[in-house]
Parts: sequence; structure tokens; C-alpha cells
Amino acid sequence: MENSMLSMNFSSFWDIFAIPFGYVMQFFNKISGGHYLISLFLFALAIKLITLPFGIKQQKTQIKGAMLRPKMMMIEKKYAGRNDRVTQQKKQQEMMELQQKEGYSPLSGCLPLLIQFPILIALYRIIRMPLKYCVGLTDDVVRNLYNALYPDNVVEAFKKIPDAAHIEMIGQLKEQPDVLWEIAGIGVEKLPNYNIFGKINLGLRPAFNVAEKLDGNKWNLFLLIIPFLCGGLALLTTWLSRKLNDNGLNQQMAQQQKTSMFLMNITMPLLQLWIAFGVSGAVGIYWVYTSILGIIQILVLAKVMPLPKYTDEEIRMMQREMKKNGGPGQRTITGTSVDENGKPKSLHYVDDDDEY
Repeated sequence: MENSMLSMNFSSFWDIFAIPFGYVMQFFNKISGGHYLISLFLFALAIKLITLPFGIKQQKTQIKGAMLRPKMMMIEKKYAGRNDRVTQQKKQQEMMELQQKEGYSPLSGCLPLLIQFPILIALYRIIRMPLKYCVGLTDDVVRNLYNALYPDNVVEAFKKIPDAAHIEMIGQLKEQPDVLWEIAGIGVEKLPNYNIFGKINLGLRPAFNVAEKLDGNKWNLFLLIIPFLCGGLALLTTWLSRKLNDNGLNQQMAQQQKTSMFLMNITMPLLQLWIAFGVSGAVGIYWVYTSILGIIQILVLAKVMPLPKYTDEEIRMMQREMKKNGGPGQRTITGTSVDENGKPKSLHYVDDDDEY
């Protein structure tokens, strides 16, 4: 018998990020009494709070871009209909010079996403491998448990078992508590509880025949709702973000740009819907939580840090004023949506050290 609690070991580069968060997940699992549905929500909430500064930074970048967009539209209009290489290079050069002068970088909005990427990978491992990150068992102990449960599919020493097997093993171990105690030295009360109302098993993958695999437990057909919730909430998130951050300039976009944006907006929700059918219900529920919290964040930031709104008349007035002052090279933005300093009228101004 091995005493393996709270002794996770590094077996992957991503464990640098996953193991610290794993201890957080263990804590939430403990205070929630092992109810994984609650643990997942607390974990999603904690991660959303940790990554909130990245969301604020991204909103600031969008505000800068909205302030700069009328000037960029003038450059686009200046070179409209001229698609030769030399002209396009000159157009891009003017765009870059304008962005540099105004202290704006489109890539700065991508940086928060890049920073969050390792965290997201770590989170996925934590949700997929609860025996290691939530219960705290070492890789060796998990492998021994797997070999005991599936003797016809033994995994040799130093080899990894499939990540997806963790969640399936929990159900098996609850039915064979002696195996868990003999190999890991813990009782079944330490395992996450994947059941909702004692009827729906979040450890299963959503499938139309899932009830047949569990002696006709029709309650598990409710798992089919989860992938559609994932896709629907992802679509709602995209729609809300576009609607709340529309400052009146989207109407000026070329039809090709609108078509590309539309395709991108529906592709990700459909992809999330498809993936949710291939993972356990617990992973899907986590995505549902993050989507709901993301929608709340979008609503709050749009209220506290709104993008400046422009009417068609204001856009034409800004362009006339900029043209009179020498074109996009001059910093002149007018209109009722900004104050005398050129900053958006908002309950939250962008930091003073952020240049416009």
C-alpha cells in the first residue's frame, strides 16, 4: 500500500503550470465535499479572476483601436481600388507609421491570449486527469490502479495511461473500493463525485446511446444538453462581444471582411460543440462555467470601459477635420463620444501611461 496523497510528480512540461493549479483544485474539492460540479465552478471562478487583468488589457487595446480606426479608414480610402504591390506596400507603411505614432499595436491584444495559453493547457490536463491533480495520486499509483482495473490492457512501467481513462477509472474504483485502498491507501470518499442529483454521471461522454451502456439509465441522456450548451454559449459570447464593442465603425467594413468575420464567429462555436461530444461531461460543464463567467466579464467591461461610439455623421466630421489638419498623420479626433483630451467618455479611463 502506498501513501500517495499530495505527492504529485512532474511527468510533463505542462506540469509546471498544472501541478500548482492541481493543489488549488484539491482544495476546492475538499471544501465542496467532493462534489465535482461545485469544485469545477469554484475553479473556473478562480481562474477567471486570475486572468481578469488580461481581459482588462485587451479591452484597453480595443479602445485604442477604436480611437484610431477613423484615421486608418482615411488611409484605406486613399488607396481604394489600387491593388498593385507598390501601392499596397505604401499603404501598409502608412498604417504602421500611424500606429507607431499613436502608440498602438494590434498584437498587444493577442499577447494576453498567448500568456493564457499555458494556463489553458494546464487546466485541460487538470480536468482530464483528476486522479493526479484533484485526488493527488502519483503517476505510478495511477498506472497501478489502471493495471488492476484493466488487466487485459496492462500499461508497462514508465508508460502513461490515456488521460481520458482517469475519469472512467473513478467510476470503476467506487465499485471496487478494496483496489483503491490496497494500491493508493485512500478511501472512495477522497474521489470526486461526478453524479448530479445522484442520477446523471458527468464522468461519461455525451452520446445518444449512453443510457444503453448503463443498464438503461435514461437520466444520462441529459448529458446531450452539455455540448449544445457549450456551442450555444460560445456563439452568444461572440455575438455579445461584437454587439457591445461595436462603435459604429463596423458598418464601414468591406463585405469581404464582414463575411470572414461571420465565418470565424460561427466556426469556433461549432468546433466547441463537436469537441464537447468527444470529452466527458465534466469537461463540457467546465466550458459552460467559463462561458457564463466570460459573458459576465464582457458585460461588466463594456459598461465600465466602453468603446467610444460614433454615428455616421461623427465619422464624416472626424474625417473632414483630419483631412483639414493634414490627414491621418495629425492627431485630431472629435465628436460627442470623446472628451476634449481625445479620451473616450467612460466611467473608466485608460491608464495615463497608456498612449493614444
